[in-house]
Amino acid sequence: MTSLNQLNVVITGAASGIGKELARELFVKEGCHLTLIDIDERGLEALKNELKPDDDASPALGIGLITCVPTDLGQTQSVENSIEKIKGQKVDLLIHCAGLTYAGLFKNMRFSDFQHILNVNFMGLVQLTLGLLTALEKSQAPAIINMSSLAGIVGAPGMAAYSASKFAVVGFSEALRGEVGDRIHVCTVCPSLVKTGIAKNSLGPMVNDKDVERVAEMERYMRFGTSPKRVARIIISQGIKKRKAKLVINPDAKALYILKRLFPKTSERVAYLLFKHFRKSGVLGL
Repeated sequence: MTSLNQLNVVITGAASGIGKELARELFVKEGCHLTLIDIDERGLEALKNELKPDDDASPALGIGLITCVPTDLGQTQSVENSIEKIKGQKVDLLIHCAGLTYAGLFKNMRFSDFQHILNVNFMGLVQLTLGLLTALEKSQAPAIINMSSLAGIVGAPGMAAYSASKFAVVGFSEALRGEVGDRIHVCTVCPSLVKTGIAKNSLGPMVNDKDVERVAEMERYMRFGTSPKRVARIIISQGIKKRKAKLVINPDAKALYILKRLFPKTSERVAYLLFKHFRKSGVLGL
């Protein structure tokens, strides 16, 4: 697939990070029509007002349409309401970027926080996919892009809920590909650190100066990650246009992915050493 012009794209987590950059690239460079989903209604409207066709783009691209659908992916009824608004429309690409994390020991978590992370990162993804599957099947070249993580390949101590949700995304994507792969392309994206606002928006207690320092330390580590724009461009060029089944992004993610496949115990040891480092540095607030 070389041209995405005039395709109808649904993007979750579109108000920030990778989702926002995908919206920019697909609208400005590719001429797509966008349906943007996020809990941040103001962020969606700001992005809609900001997006304009590229001045250097071919006139043949035309001007895409943008629809904002504020949605709380952690709430079943909110997702169902959004499905009702979208499912009668043409859907060619469904891209799941919404995500939430929690950094800290599993034993210190509230069950409600663990459940909420699973709902946003996985169950909302599943519900939206199921609700839009019939619409996707009517497309000439449909695709589903599911955002997982390096933490969905190698278990991440100190991020048990996030890691569990991202492993679930990988398993779901592989199973779904086995069922619909002859008609719908399914791609799983597994980056390591990406410079997004996920640390700032992480769940967990924020009751004292130490909690503020913990989040600030997490954000400092995020600066070493790759840019959301780079991830977005890889997703478009490799995941959508070249229709690759799995994208492992960043050298460290690729190295640990290979290590996990060849020497699983060693990969777990590496993950534990990273956990010890983050724990000592205060990133996990322990």
